[in-house]
Amino acid sequence: MSEERNASRVTGAFAISRLSPQLVRDVVTSEILNKFQLSGQCTLQLSDRMSIDLDEFNAAVASAALQGSAPLLIKDRSESINATVRLEGDGAIVLEAPEHRWRIAHAALLSMDVSRRREALSQILQRYTLQSAVRENVLQAMEKEVLTSEELLDALQSLNASPEPFVQQLGARLQDGQTRVIDFLPQESSYWGNITARRQKSNTLAEFVGHELAEERAARIKEDVRRGFVTIAYSFAATELVPFEWLKNVDATVIVEGLEAVVGGVCDPFALAGAFEICADRIWVDARFGPLGELILEKLFADPQRLVRRCKFLSAIFIVASAQLATNAETREQPAFWRRLAAAAHVGWVMQACGPANVDESKFLRWVMAERGQEYMLAACHDMRDQPRWQPEWIDAEFVVPDIFGRTFAASAKLGDVAPSAWRERLESMRKWIEDQEWEARTGLPSVLQGSREREMPRPQGQLAIDMQSAFDEFARAPSLEGLLGLVGWIEFFGLGAEAIPGAKVVLQQLRSNADEIRESNQSGAMTACTRLAVVNGDHELAQAVADTYLQRFRTGGGDLSITQLVFQLVECGAADLDEDRGLDSLSSRLTSLAVFLPPGDACGELLVLLENLQKVDGRLAPKLARAVHAARASMAAPKFS
Repeated sequence: MSEERNASRVTGAFAISRLSPQLVRDVVTSEILNKFQLSGQCTLQLSDRMSIDLDEFNAAVASAALQGSAPLLIKDRSESINATVRLEGDGAIVLEAPEHRWRIAHAALLSMDVSRRREALSQILQRYTLQSAVRENVLQAMEKEVLTSEELLDALQSLNASPEPFVQQLGARLQDGQTRVIDFLPQESSYWGNITARRQKSNTLAEFVGHELAEERAARIKEDVRRGFVTIAYSFAATELVPFEWLKNVDATVIVEGLEAVVGGVCDPFALAGAFEICADRIWVDARFGPLGELILEKLFADPQRLVRRCKFLSAIFIVASAQLATNAETREQPAFWRRLAAAAHVGWVMQACGPANVDESKFLRWVMAERGQEYMLAACHDMRDQPRWQPEWIDAEFVVPDIFGRTFAASAKLGDVAPSAWRERLESMRKWIEDQEWEARTGLPSVLQGSREREMPRPQGQLAIDMQSAFDEFARAPSLEGLLGLVGWIEFFGLGAEAIPGAKVVLQQLRSNADEIRESNQSGAMTACTRLAVVNGDHELAQAVADTYLQRFRTGGGDLSITQLVFQLVECGAADLDEDRGLDSLSSRLTSLAVFLPPGDACGELLVLLENLQKVDGRLAPKLARAVHAARASMAAPKFS
């Protein structure tokens, strides 16, 4: 029996309505048995070894419709296993046995009666978040008098790709206490479009927010204000994602109702920060946004350590989602801005699933980094061709917390004395806490969705502008290692530094010629500064010089750079070249040279894993790395000599 045919049979057998024994009898008709190739069958194969009696299964389903659950025997070859059939609140039929579990959602959709299907689908869509186009396709399919098994299975797959089933399934696994990293990811790739919007023609974040995302948001608010606001709030990962202009045309009462749902049911810091920004933007026209904003600030900042823990969890989910999106063949070709938005939106849904679950955030983050951290770092470094102004390390809670505070503080500060005193007091208390952590400078760094090369960076004003210009002028006049290190902050905060590139090349040459005379920490800092200068300004020549210096230091045993750190730096340097083909060729050439150079040992195995993960990140780069992969494998197989 083919897997496809067996899947059809399992689907047909399990898709029985939960509503009543009468509806069960209506559903399990001869037409249904024939549709799913079950006519004349006494048993259904669940696997190569396991089967169930169809009459007994149907009787168990009918009993479960009255009592909630019913026993059933599963045949495991010559043995019988006690199992349970039960009906879940969303209409799913679940068959459970020791070490086995089968589940089929939306059983009522199997009815041959169009009106019954329509009624069942209406109830489902009231609870599920789907892209407008997907929702319309499912509705059209269910309206057909004659529905093929393929059409039905497509509709079920579409519904199962909505975030609500994912939340339910993850919540159940968390209660069981047995989760894997993969459990925090959806099974269907179309899920990512459901939690944001499907990208059609937009090539930048601004275009996407103004077109595809705006259309989806309007549709969701129209369908259900409270649920719609929660779903769009999960995409408030940066101020640019908050739809201030669009909300000007929405009645204030509708916005208040939606934000009340966010305050009452959301703990995602990104979503709450965006909700507060809406309050600050609308308080001019309606005083009700004052108390709402106060509630949001209390939820965010009443306990700073709790916020840190939540942001650690946020970081972990963003990392695993970003790694998945960057390595999945169906999503890796999407622009970095879309993948990052999808990963950030996913955080909110995972937090919804976790609820009050007892999670050690620090331990969880270490676990995620061990499982998917390398893929995340490789993808983030590779994306710097388009997103050079945000560094992957900035997803750490020690950067996310200042970002959240910076957004809320700036939104309130725009109001001046009009800002409610309760807002100012709460934010002032949090500002002092941020200062105590020495994080105040980080409040001005670009956030996760503000790394685009096209984004207009803020310009320093007043004395800050004078100090910055003085630093760059002094470095241009007399390039030095100390002067270069002093420019790092300006480069990160304002995306500047093109005039410093000639001096950086001078310092880089000094590092290559006099490495023994320069402290290792200063060498590393200067190399990082040169890399950032090259990437932010898209300077191919400087990037090549930096990459060559990294390789030279590694080959001569200079510095303490690991093979993993070296590859990250080489990938970042490759992304500095705005000519993508040339950049990929240069990167593959250097990685091949590195693979050939490495002697047999553990480093070869480490490099091989890095190369294979990098192949998953970029389909165009994958064949270019074939020689490097072959060389690494050959080195691993070679005899080792002590």
